Amino acid sequence: MSALQAYLVFMTALGGLAGIVALYFMLRLYMLLHSHGKYTTARIFLRKGETIGMLILMTVSFIFFAFGRILSFLWLLGCMSEHLMLLLRPVLDVSAAVILSYAITSFYKEVQ
Repeated sequence: MSALQAYLVFMTALGGLAGIVALYFMLRLYMLLHSHGKYTTARIFLRKGETIGMLILMTVSFIFFAFGRILSFLWLLGCMSEHLMLLLRPVLDVSAAVILSYAITSFYKEVQ
C-alpha cells in the first residue's frame, strides 16, 4: 500500500468515526428536542453565549465542507491536479466532521 493510499484510508476512518459520533449525538439531540421541547428551548436561550459558540462552530464546519466540494469541482474543471485534490480534500472533510461532532456533542450537553 502506498503512502497516499494509507493516508486516504486513515483519513476515511477518522472521518467515519467523527461522523458516527456526530450522528449519535444528533439523534440524541433530536429525541431530547422532541420529548422536552419547551425545556430544551429554554436552555438554549438561557445559555446564549454557549449557544452562539456552538452555532459558530457548526458554521465553520459547513464552510470546511463547502471548500472540500469546491476543490472537487476545481479538479473536475481541470484547474487542479488529482494528487493535490486527494491530499487536501480529506483534510477538509475530516476537519469538518470533527468540528461538527464537537459542536453537536457540546450542544447536546448544553441542553441536556
